[in-house]
Amino acid sequence: TSFVVMSFLHFAGGLRSAAAIFLTSAAVLMANQAPWLASWLMPDILAGLGCAAIAVLILRPRPMGLAIQLGLAALALFGAVAAVANMILFSGLAVFCLLLRWIVLRNAQILAPTLGVIGAILLAGGVTIAANWRLQGHATLNASSAGLTFARLADVNIAQPYLRETCPQKRYPICDKLDRLENPVRGKQNFLWDGVADETDAWHDPNGDYAVLTHDLMLARPWAFVREGLRDLTMLAAEPTLGESATYELGSFAGDNYVRAQMRALHPKALAAFDNARQQRGDLTPLFPKAAFTASTYVGYLALAILGAHAFWRRDRIGGCLALAGLAFIAAELLLHAMLVGAFPRYHVKVAWIGWLFTAALLARGRTSARLA
Repeated sequence: TSFVVMSFLHFAGGLRSAAAIFLTSAAVLMANQAPWLASWLMPDILAGLGCAAIAVLILRPRPMGLAIQLGLAALALFGAVAAVANMILFSGLAVFCLLLRWIVLRNAQILAPTLGVIGAILLAGGVTIAANWRLQGHATLNASSAGLTFARLADVNIAQPYLRETCPQKRYPICDKLDRLENPVRGKQNFLWDGVADETDAWHDPNGDYAVLTHDLMLARPWAFVREGLRDLTMLAAEPTLGESATYELGSFAGDNYVRAQMRALHPKALAAFDNARQQRGDLTPLFPKAAFTASTYVGYLALAILGAHAFWRRDRIGGCLALAGLAFIAAELLLHAMLVGAFPRYHVKVAWIGWLFTAALLARGRTSARLA
Protein backbone atom coordinates (compact mmCIF):
# COMPACT_ATOMS: atom_id res chain seq x y z
CA THR A 1 0.00 0.00 0.00
CA SER A 2 2.78 2.41 0.89
CA PHE A 3 4.59 1.63 -2.37
CA VAL A 4 1.53 2.38 -4.50
CA VAL A 5 0.54 5.49 -2.55
CA MET A 6 4.02 7.00 -2.64
CA SER A 7 4.53 6.08 -6.30
CA PHE A 8 1.19 7.66 -7.18
CA LEU A 9 1.97 10.87 -5.29
CA HIS A 10 5.40 11.11 -6.94
CA PHE A 11 4.52 10.21 -10.54
CA ALA A 12 0.94 11.52 -10.68
CA GLY A 13 1.22 14.39 -8.19
CA GLY A 14 4.75 15.49 -9.01
CA LEU A 15 5.96 15.44 -5.40
CA ARG A 16 9.76 15.15 -5.29
CA SER A 17 10.75 15.72 -1.67
CA ALA A 18 10.91 12.53 0.41
CA ALA A 19 9.52 14.42 3.40
CA ALA A 20 6.60 15.79 1.36
CA ILE A 21 5.79 12.33 -0.03
CA PHE A 22 5.97 10.75 3.44
CA LEU A 23 3.82 13.37 5.17
CA THR A 24 1.23 13.44 2.38
CA SER A 25 1.07 9.63 2.32
CA ALA A 26 0.57 9.52 6.09
CA ALA A 27 -2.20 12.12 5.89
CA VAL A 28 -3.96 10.29 3.04
CA LEU A 29 -3.80 6.91 4.76
CA MET A 30 -4.62 7.91 8.33
CA ALA A 31 -7.62 10.05 7.31
CA ASN A 32 -9.29 7.04 5.68
CA GLN A 33 -10.16 3.38 6.14
CA ALA A 34 -7.06 2.07 4.36
CA PRO A 35 -5.29 0.87 7.57
CA TRP A 36 -8.27 -1.33 8.47
CA LEU A 37 -8.46 -2.75 4.97
CA ALA A 38 -4.74 -3.49 4.85
CA SER A 39 -4.68 -5.21 8.24
CA TRP A 40 -8.06 -6.92 8.36
CA LEU A 41 -9.90 -7.21 5.02
CA MET A 42 -6.77 -7.96 3.04
CA PRO A 43 -8.30 -8.69 -0.41
CA ASP A 44 -10.43 -5.54 -0.33
CA ILE A 45 -7.46 -3.16 -0.17
CA LEU A 46 -6.40 -4.39 -3.61
CA ALA A 47 -9.31 -2.73 -5.45
CA GLY A 48 -8.15 0.80 -4.67
CA LEU A 49 -4.48 -0.08 -5.08
CA GLY A 50 -5.12 -1.59 -8.50
CA CYS A 51 -7.05 1.50 -9.55
CA ALA A 52 -4.21 3.82 -8.56
CA ALA A 53 -1.58 1.58 -10.18
CA ILE A 54 -3.42 1.28 -13.51
CA ALA A 55 -4.28 5.00 -13.66
CA VAL A 56 -0.70 6.11 -13.13
CA LEU A 57 0.69 3.43 -15.47
CA ILE A 58 -1.53 4.35 -18.41
CA LEU A 59 -2.03 8.09 -17.96
CA ARG A 60 1.69 8.34 -17.11
CA PRO A 61 2.03 12.01 -16.03
CA ARG A 62 5.79 11.57 -15.61
CA PRO A 63 8.29 9.03 -17.00
CA MET A 64 8.97 6.12 -14.67
CA GLY A 65 11.59 3.42 -14.52
CA LEU A 66 10.99 -0.14 -15.63
CA ALA A 67 11.22 -1.52 -12.07
CA ILE A 68 8.46 0.81 -10.86
CA GLN A 69 6.31 -0.06 -13.88
CA LEU A 70 6.72 -3.79 -13.28
CA GLY A 71 6.01 -3.40 -9.55
CA LEU A 72 2.78 -1.48 -10.16
CA ALA A 73 1.69 -3.85 -12.93
CA ALA A 74 2.39 -6.92 -10.78
CA LEU A 75 0.32 -5.52 -7.93
CA ALA A 76 -2.56 -4.67 -10.27
CA LEU A 77 -2.39 -8.20 -11.70
CA PHE A 78 -2.42 -9.71 -8.21
CA GLY A 79 -5.44 -7.56 -7.35
CA ALA A 80 -7.19 -8.75 -10.48
CA VAL A 81 -6.90 -12.44 -9.62
CA ALA A 82 -7.78 -11.83 -5.96
CA ALA A 83 -11.40 -11.02 -6.83
CA VAL A 84 -13.51 -11.57 -9.93
CA ALA A 85 -14.98 -8.07 -9.58
CA ASN A 86 -11.46 -6.58 -9.72
CA MET A 87 -10.75 -8.40 -12.97
CA ILE A 88 -13.81 -6.79 -14.56
CA LEU A 89 -13.20 -3.36 -13.03
CA PHE A 90 -9.47 -3.22 -13.83
CA SER A 91 -10.04 -4.20 -17.45
CA GLY A 92 -12.69 -1.51 -17.78
CA LEU A 93 -10.48 1.08 -16.10
CA ALA A 94 -7.56 0.29 -18.41
CA VAL A 95 -9.77 0.77 -21.48
CA PHE A 96 -11.24 3.98 -20.00
CA CYS A 97 -7.77 5.41 -19.32
CA LEU A 98 -6.68 4.50 -22.84
CA LEU A 99 -9.69 6.36 -24.26
CA LEU A 100 -8.79 9.36 -22.09
CA ARG A 101 -5.30 9.35 -23.62
CA TRP A 102 -6.67 9.18 -27.15
CA ILE A 103 -9.57 11.63 -26.81
CA VAL A 104 -8.48 14.10 -24.11
CA LEU A 105 -4.68 13.93 -24.11
CA ARG A 106 -4.48 13.13 -27.84
CA ASN A 107 -1.54 10.86 -27.22
CA ALA A 108 -1.53 7.19 -28.18
CA GLN A 109 2.14 6.49 -27.41
CA ILE A 110 1.10 4.46 -24.38
CA LEU A 111 -0.89 1.97 -26.50
CA ALA A 112 1.53 -0.95 -26.12
CA PRO A 113 1.83 -0.75 -22.29
CA THR A 114 -1.95 -0.33 -22.02
CA LEU A 115 -2.61 -3.36 -24.14
CA GLY A 116 -0.03 -5.17 -22.05
CA VAL A 117 -1.95 -4.38 -18.85
CA ILE A 118 -5.27 -5.41 -20.39
CA GLY A 119 -3.73 -8.51 -21.92
CA ALA A 120 -2.18 -9.57 -18.61
CA ILE A 121 -5.53 -9.21 -16.82
CA LEU A 122 -7.33 -11.18 -19.52
CA LEU A 123 -4.60 -13.82 -19.43
CA ALA A 124 -5.03 -14.09 -15.66
CA GLY A 125 -8.75 -14.57 -16.26
CA GLY A 126 -8.07 -17.30 -18.80
CA VAL A 127 -5.70 -19.09 -16.44
CA THR A 128 -8.26 -18.85 -13.63
CA ILE A 129 -10.99 -20.32 -15.84
CA ALA A 130 -8.67 -23.12 -16.97
CA ALA A 131 -7.70 -23.90 -13.37
CA ASN A 132 -11.35 -24.08 -12.29
CA TRP A 133 -12.13 -26.31 -15.25
CA ARG A 134 -9.24 -28.61 -14.33
CA LEU A 135 -9.87 -28.68 -10.58
CA GLN A 136 -13.67 -28.36 -10.38
CA GLY A 137 -14.85 -29.72 -13.68
CA HIS A 138 -16.35 -26.62 -15.30
CA ALA A 139 -15.04 -23.39 -16.72
CA THR A 140 -15.75 -20.39 -14.51
CA LEU A 141 -13.94 -17.43 -13.02
CA ASN A 142 -15.35 -18.21 -9.59
CA ALA A 143 -17.61 -21.14 -8.81
CA SER A 144 -19.22 -19.27 -5.91
CA SER A 145 -20.15 -16.14 -7.85
CA ALA A 146 -23.39 -17.51 -9.28
CA GLY A 147 -24.55 -18.66 -5.87
CA LEU A 148 -23.82 -15.27 -4.36
CA THR A 149 -25.72 -13.48 -7.13
CA PHE A 150 -28.64 -15.88 -6.70
CA ALA A 151 -28.63 -15.12 -2.97
CA ARG A 152 -28.91 -11.44 -3.82
CA LEU A 153 -31.84 -12.09 -6.22
CA ALA A 154 -33.59 -14.26 -3.63
CA ASP A 155 -32.96 -11.64 -0.94
CA VAL A 156 -35.09 -9.08 -2.80
CA ASN A 157 -37.76 -11.59 -3.93
CA ILE A 158 -36.87 -11.49 -7.63
CA ALA A 159 -36.00 -15.20 -7.81
CA GLN A 160 -39.06 -16.65 -6.08
CA PRO A 161 -41.83 -15.68 -8.57
CA TYR A 162 -39.68 -16.79 -11.50
CA LEU A 163 -38.95 -20.16 -9.88
CA ARG A 164 -42.62 -20.78 -9.07
CA GLU A 165 -43.38 -20.29 -12.76
CA THR A 166 -40.50 -22.27 -14.26
CA CYS A 167 -39.72 -25.09 -11.82
CA PRO A 168 -42.38 -27.40 -13.36
CA GLN A 169 -40.50 -27.15 -16.69
CA LYS A 170 -36.88 -26.57 -15.57
CA ARG A 171 -35.58 -28.59 -12.65
CA TYR A 172 -33.06 -26.31 -10.98
CA PRO A 173 -31.47 -27.71 -7.78
CA ILE A 174 -33.32 -25.10 -5.70
CA CYS A 175 -36.76 -26.16 -6.97
CA ASP A 176 -37.23 -28.76 -4.22
CA LYS A 177 -36.53 -26.18 -1.52
CA LEU A 178 -38.66 -23.24 -2.61
CA ASP A 179 -40.48 -23.25 0.73
CA ARG A 180 -37.15 -22.38 2.39
CA LEU A 181 -36.97 -19.15 0.37
CA GLU A 182 -40.35 -17.77 1.41
CA ASN A 183 -40.63 -14.44 3.27
CA PRO A 184 -37.09 -13.21 2.56
CA VAL A 185 -35.65 -10.41 4.69
CA ARG A 186 -33.61 -7.88 2.72
CA GLY A 187 -29.96 -7.98 3.71
CA LYS A 188 -30.17 -11.22 5.74
CA GLN A 189 -29.14 -13.54 2.85
CA ASN A 190 -31.25 -16.41 4.17
CA PHE A 191 -30.30 -18.58 1.20
CA LEU A 192 -26.67 -18.54 2.33
CA TRP A 193 -27.12 -18.63 6.10
CA ASP A 194 -30.06 -21.04 6.50
CA GLY A 195 -28.17 -23.95 4.99
CA VAL A 196 -29.87 -24.07 1.56
CA ALA A 197 -26.70 -23.04 -0.26
CA ASP A 198 -24.78 -25.87 1.42
CA GLU A 199 -27.50 -28.44 0.75
CA THR A 200 -27.64 -27.59 -2.96
CA ASP A 201 -23.85 -27.16 -3.26
CA ALA A 202 -24.20 -23.57 -4.49
CA TRP A 203 -20.68 -22.72 -3.29
CA HIS A 204 -19.11 -25.14 -5.76
CA ASP A 205 -21.90 -25.31 -8.36
CA PRO A 206 -20.29 -28.44 -9.88
CA ASN A 207 -22.68 -28.68 -12.85
CA GLY A 208 -23.03 -24.95 -13.43
CA ASP A 209 -26.72 -25.08 -12.43
CA TYR A 210 -26.66 -21.80 -10.53
CA ALA A 211 -24.73 -20.11 -13.32
CA VAL A 212 -27.53 -21.09 -15.73
CA LEU A 213 -30.22 -20.08 -13.22
CA THR A 214 -28.81 -16.60 -12.53
CA HIS A 215 -28.35 -16.05 -16.28
CA ASP A 216 -31.97 -17.06 -16.95
CA LEU A 217 -33.20 -14.94 -14.06
CA MET A 218 -31.46 -11.78 -15.19
CA LEU A 219 -32.75 -12.24 -18.76
CA ALA A 220 -36.29 -12.91 -17.56
CA ARG A 221 -36.42 -10.05 -15.03
CA PRO A 222 -33.94 -7.45 -16.37
CA TRP A 223 -35.78 -4.34 -15.18
CA ALA A 224 -36.35 -5.75 -11.70
CA PHE A 225 -32.66 -6.65 -11.56
CA VAL A 226 -31.56 -3.16 -12.65
CA ARG A 227 -34.10 -1.44 -10.37
CA GLU A 228 -32.93 -3.32 -7.31
CA GLY A 229 -29.32 -2.70 -8.27
CA LEU A 230 -29.88 1.05 -8.45
CA ARG A 231 -31.77 0.97 -5.16
CA ASP A 232 -28.92 -0.87 -3.47
CA LEU A 233 -26.46 1.54 -5.09
CA THR A 234 -28.04 4.45 -3.23
CA MET A 235 -27.96 2.46 0.01
CA LEU A 236 -24.33 1.44 -0.56
CA ALA A 237 -23.27 4.99 -1.38
CA ALA A 238 -24.77 6.09 1.94
CA GLU A 239 -22.64 3.63 3.96
CA PRO A 240 -18.97 4.64 3.61
CA THR A 241 -17.70 3.05 6.85
CA LEU A 242 -17.47 -0.38 8.42
CA GLY A 243 -18.64 1.02 11.74
CA GLU A 244 -22.34 1.07 10.89
CA SER A 245 -24.77 -0.90 13.00
CA ALA A 246 -26.56 -3.13 10.47
CA THR A 247 -23.67 -5.44 9.58
CA TYR A 248 -21.48 -4.57 12.58
CA GLU A 249 -18.30 -5.36 10.67
CA LEU A 250 -15.93 -4.07 13.35
CA GLY A 251 -17.68 -5.50 16.39
CA SER A 252 -17.40 -8.84 18.15
CA PHE A 253 -19.60 -11.75 17.05
CA ALA A 254 -20.22 -12.81 20.65
CA GLY A 255 -23.67 -13.05 22.21
CA ASP A 256 -26.81 -12.97 20.11
CA ASN A 257 -25.29 -11.48 16.96
CA TYR A 258 -27.08 -12.93 13.92
CA VAL A 259 -23.97 -14.23 12.19
CA ARG A 260 -22.61 -16.07 15.22
CA ALA A 261 -26.06 -17.41 16.13
CA GLN A 262 -26.35 -18.92 12.65
CA MET A 263 -22.88 -20.42 12.94
CA ARG A 264 -23.80 -21.94 16.28
CA ALA A 265 -27.04 -23.41 14.89
CA LEU A 266 -25.76 -24.69 11.55
CA HIS A 267 -22.07 -25.41 12.11
CA PRO A 268 -21.54 -26.03 15.86
CA LYS A 269 -18.35 -28.04 15.31
CA ALA A 270 -16.76 -25.11 13.50
CA LEU A 271 -17.71 -22.50 16.09
CA ALA A 272 -14.40 -22.63 17.98
CA ALA A 273 -12.42 -22.20 14.77
CA PHE A 274 -14.72 -19.35 13.77
CA ASP A 275 -14.17 -17.54 17.07
CA ASN A 276 -10.39 -18.02 16.91
CA ALA A 277 -10.26 -16.83 13.30
CA ARG A 278 -11.69 -13.42 14.14
CA GLN A 279 -8.86 -10.93 13.81
CA GLN A 280 -10.85 -8.22 15.58
CA ARG A 281 -12.03 -9.50 18.95
CA GLY A 282 -13.43 -6.36 20.51
CA ASP A 283 -15.64 -3.47 19.49
CA LEU A 284 -13.53 -1.11 17.40
CA THR A 285 -16.26 1.36 16.60
CA PRO A 286 -15.04 3.86 19.26
CA LEU A 287 -11.70 3.93 17.41
CA PHE A 288 -13.46 4.15 14.05
CA PRO A 289 -15.90 7.08 14.43
CA LYS A 290 -18.58 6.79 11.80
CA ALA A 291 -19.27 10.52 11.53
CA ALA A 292 -15.61 11.40 10.96
CA PHE A 293 -15.00 8.82 8.28
CA THR A 294 -18.33 9.54 6.59
CA ALA A 295 -17.40 13.21 6.36
CA SER A 296 -13.90 12.31 5.15
CA THR A 297 -15.29 10.12 2.36
CA TYR A 298 -17.77 12.61 0.96
CA VAL A 299 -15.43 15.59 1.32
CA GLY A 300 -12.81 13.56 -0.56
CA TYR A 301 -15.25 12.82 -3.39
CA LEU A 302 -16.39 16.44 -3.62
CA ALA A 303 -12.82 17.77 -3.52
CA LEU A 304 -11.77 15.36 -6.26
CA ALA A 305 -14.65 16.45 -8.51
CA ILE A 306 -13.93 20.15 -7.92
CA LEU A 307 -10.19 19.80 -8.40
CA GLY A 308 -10.71 17.73 -11.53
CA ALA A 309 -12.87 20.46 -13.06
CA HIS A 310 -10.32 23.05 -11.94
CA ALA A 311 -7.50 21.05 -13.54
CA PHE A 312 -9.27 21.15 -16.90
CA TRP A 313 -9.91 24.88 -16.43
CA ARG A 314 -6.20 25.57 -15.93
CA ARG A 315 -5.40 23.26 -18.85
CA ASP A 316 -3.90 20.47 -16.77
CA ARG A 317 -5.53 17.78 -18.85
CA ILE A 318 -3.59 14.97 -17.19
CA GLY A 319 -4.84 16.09 -13.77
CA GLY A 320 -8.40 16.24 -15.09
CA CYS A 321 -8.05 12.74 -16.56
CA LEU A 322 -6.76 11.40 -13.24
CA ALA A 323 -9.84 12.81 -11.51
CA LEU A 324 -12.14 11.28 -14.11
CA ALA A 325 -10.42 7.90 -13.76
CA GLY A 326 -10.71 7.90 -9.95
CA LEU A 327 -14.37 8.98 -9.90
CA ALA A 328 -15.32 6.55 -12.68
CA PHE A 329 -13.69 3.64 -10.87
CA ILE A 330 -15.44 4.44 -7.58
CA ALA A 331 -18.83 4.70 -9.30
CA ALA A 332 -18.31 1.49 -11.30
CA GLU A 333 -17.18 -0.45 -8.24
CA LEU A 334 -20.23 0.60 -6.23
CA LEU A 335 -22.64 -0.16 -9.08
CA LEU A 336 -21.15 -3.59 -9.87
CA HIS A 337 -21.32 -4.81 -6.27
CA ALA A 338 -24.75 -3.30 -5.67
CA MET A 339 -26.18 -5.12 -8.69
CA LEU A 340 -24.49 -8.50 -8.18
CA VAL A 341 -24.14 -8.87 -4.41
CA GLY A 342 -26.05 -6.16 -2.54
CA ALA A 343 -25.59 -3.12 -0.34
CA PHE A 344 -22.83 -4.25 2.02
CA PRO A 345 -20.68 -1.41 3.43
CA ARG A 346 -17.36 -3.18 2.89
CA TYR A 347 -17.80 -2.71 -0.87
CA HIS A 348 -17.89 1.06 -0.42
CA VAL A 349 -15.08 1.13 2.12
CA LYS A 350 -12.73 -0.72 -0.23
CA VAL A 351 -12.62 2.25 -2.62
CA ALA A 352 -13.63 5.25 -0.47
CA TRP A 353 -10.05 5.95 0.58
CA ILE A 354 -8.75 6.52 -2.97
CA GLY A 355 -10.82 9.71 -3.19
CA TRP A 356 -8.26 11.42 -0.96
CA LEU A 357 -5.30 9.79 -2.73
CA PHE A 358 -6.34 11.24 -6.09
CA THR A 359 -7.28 14.53 -4.41
CA ALA A 360 -3.84 14.79 -2.79
CA ALA A 361 -2.17 14.19 -6.16
CA LEU A 362 -4.26 16.93 -7.79
CA LEU A 363 -3.50 19.33 -4.93
CA ALA A 364 0.21 18.64 -5.41
CA ARG A 365 -0.08 19.18 -9.16
CA GLY A 366 -1.86 22.50 -8.63
CA ARG A 367 0.75 23.65 -6.11
CA THR A 368 3.58 22.71 -8.47
CA SER A 369 1.94 24.54 -11.38
CA ALA A 370 1.42 27.66 -9.27
CA ARG A 371 5.06 27.61 -8.14
CA LEU A 372 6.31 27.23 -11.71
CA ALA A 373 4.03 30.04 -12.90
